[in-house]
Amino acid sequence: MISKRILIMLLGIVILAILLWILHPWFADGKLKKIYATIFGLSIVYIIGNIVAYTAVSKRYKECRMRTIEAQELYKKMQERRDIDVINVLPEEQFHNCHIAASSNIPFESLQSAASQWDKNKEIIVYCASRECRASRRAYDLLCSLGFTNVYAYEGGIREWKEMGLPTEGVCNVVK
Repeated sequence: MISKRILIMLLGIVILAILLWILHPWFADGKLKKIYATIFGLSIVYIIGNIVAYTAVSKRYKECRMRTIEAQELYKKMQERRDIDVINVLPEEQFHNCHIAASSNIPFESLQSAASQWDKNKEIIVYCASRECRASRRAYDLLCSLGFTNVYAYEGGIREWKEMGLPTEGVCNVVK
């Protein structure tokens, strides 16, 4: 659905272009007629381009709208031994300090190259340090843009997981 703002903008451009096209014989010589015709043509191209771009962006937005998972749901999936990959996208040092038990570490910087070998339909859950940390969101966006269809972000991160008393590995001295 096209927003009201875009419709009003497009309508204004169309009306302006039509008025220029209709009125130009009365106040334009040969050169100005060509200019008005060019403006009309460019307006049409602009309108079509905006509609195509808006459609493409809105489709991508719907496809890549972040899907999240809560701690209890993730824990339940892991207990059921479902075929999922739980991936910590923090640097290796932070991963070794504290991470969700049975999760793997692929730092965000290495994620794209690692993902090139994965099944795009496999269930993948990415997480980072906490809700304040943006690494899981960035990882989600990256995987979605690469065509992965079954990705979730656990936004609570290792901080929430640890606070809830769920299984962790590592010394878990300081969870940021």
